[in-house]
Amino acid sequence: MYEVIWSRKAKRQYTRLMESDKKRFKRMVKILEKSPRYHGKSIKRLRGEFEGLFRYRVGNLRVFFAVDEEQKQVFVITIQSRSDAY
Repeated sequence: MYEVIWSRKAKRQYTRLMESDKKRFKRMVKILEKSPRYHGKSIKRLRGEFEGLFRYRVGNLRVFFAVDEEQKQVFVITIQSRSDAY
């Protein structure tokens, strides 16, 4: 099991979400705790400037995170709408 750690920015963004999105995020956290690298098309490894990071697709939102395999931690960096993320 991995430990999910939220950045201050991501925590703030999470509190501003609608309740329906928060329910999706609770499911996302459970998945990240089990397997942060593989979950169908929802998780994607980023390339180029953001190499080493991953993004998780949650509806119209994108969650960007990094994985530390040695310490079994997932660092949630930011939450952005799809239109702002790319």
